Formats: sequence, C-alpha cells, structure tokens
Amino acid sequence: MLSWGLDLQYPKDENELAARFLEMTGRLYLHIPLPPTSYKPWRKILKYSLRDLEVNSGCWFRAGGHSYLNAYLSDYDTAPEIMVQLAVLLPLMDYQKWTGEQLKVITTLTEGLPAFFDERIHSIGRWLPAAADDKLDRSEEHKKPRVMDSWYLHHPLVNLARMVKEGKEEVREILMQSVEYAIRVAHHFNYEWPVFYHVDTLEKIKEETKPGEGGEHDVAGIYAHLMLLVHEITKDERFVEEAAAAGRSMAKKGFHMFYQANVTAFGAKALLRLYLIKRRKYSYNSA
Repeated sequence: MLSWGLDLQYPKDENELAARFLEMTGRLYLHIPLPPTSYKPWRKILKYSLRDLEVNSGCWFRAGGHSYLNAYLSDYDTAPEIMVQLAVLLPLMDYQKWTGEQLKVITTLTEGLPAFFDERIHSIGRWLPAAADDKLDRSEEHKKPRVMDSWYLHHPLVNLARMVKEGKEEVREILMQSVEYAIRVAHHFNYEWPVFYHVDTLEKIKEETKPGEGGEHDVAGIYAHLMLLVHEITKDERFVEEAAAAGRSMAKKGFHMFYQANVTAFGAKALLRLYLIKRRKYSYNSA
C-alpha cells in the first residue's frame, strides 16, 4: 500500500479527516487517465432546447391565468413547484445576458412567481396553492399541500435572492418575507432540520432519513448560503450571524453531511465565504 508521504495515523478529528480526504483525492486524481476533449455546438443546442421549451405544450401547466413549467414532461397530475420554475428561470436569465436576446419565457415565468406566495405563512411554499388541493394525490409523504421538504424551501429562496441581485426588484418583497419565515423555521428546529414538516404548525412529519441518522444535515449549509446572499442585498449583519449559527450546527457531522449533492456544495461555498467575512471583520476590529 502506497502512503504517498502521508501520515497514516488515524485522523484525530473531523477537520483532519477532511483535510486527509482532500489531499488523497487530489493525489489520486493525477493518476486517473483523462478523457479526450470533445467539442459540442453549444449555441445551436441551446437554441434548440429553448425552442422546445417554449413550444412543447407538455412542458407547461396553466392555472390562475398564468403558465408554469411542469417538473416532468406532460405531468399534469402534479401541481407546479416553485423550485422548478426558478431552476429554469435563472439559467434563462444567464442565457439572455450572454446572448443579448430578449426572452419572452423569462417574463412568463417571472409573472407566475407571486402566486406561490402563501399568505397563511407569509412565505413561498413548495406547491402552487391554486393547484395543490386538486393535483396532489397524497400518494407520498411530500405530495400533500401543507408539507415541506426542508431543502425545498431554501433552494428557491437562493434563486430569488439571485434575481434580486440581478435587479429584479419585483420579487424582493416575496424574498424578504419568505426569509423571515425561513429564519423562524431554523430557530424552531435549532438548525437541525427534519426531512418533512408541516408548514403551518412546524410539526415534524418525518424526522429522520433513516432511524438514528437524523434529518437533512446539509440544509444548514444552503441556509447559510441564503443568509449571506441576503446580507449582500441588505447589508444587515443579522444575516451574517444567522449564517454563522447554521455553520456551527454543521460541526461533528463529518461525512454524514451529504443529503442532496447540490445543497452540500452550496454549504461548502457558504462556509468558505463565512470564513473570509469573519476573518476580514476580525482583522478590521483588531487594527
């Protein structure tokens, strides 16, 4: 067995374990044959994809005078989800900025966002309220109108924050009210989110992924990422402290942090940014 010059003693804590993992992964990567470079006509592919998105009726769901994207092609048996709208809308905004083209589909999706705001909790919900009661068949735990999957609240809020940063002021109020709800939820669960909870009562519907393994551990990371984005928008230090509190809750999780891959990546970015913010602030205070 090759040690590659590494200390083979068992790591004494999770920080040393993570550093060892990154070091060994990096060294191993250099020994993996790289695939040959291939070139794709991405501009043409993007144009075809955009055309199909716009004209294929299977992509769209109509409700309350607005058009929404289906999560899956021709899935008319499930209510539209806000995460789906924003997960497509933000790349379309990037495409419009890149090409200079004005895309009507961006207006269509943006105009439908306010309908996801739930006046009962003063926050966006996962499902479109106008369709949730009729289109959720309750066949699974999350396919119920008042049930939230913990990371599903934060992913669309991150994208709403990105929209505000890009100058989309029409969604600022939705974002800010929803962020206050997200903070209330975080405090209620002490930054340890379950898998599913009731949006009104915050009752835990499914507390753990598996018995003894806890809930969605990486939600703290995307929550911290969201708080730092809102801090950029508002300059309110309260959101930095919220991010720090979430970051502290991630200690001792180690390799059990992973639940949703993109959410885990958001958390890694947030912790790096939080470290830089805190280090800079400490340096200023010490000067």
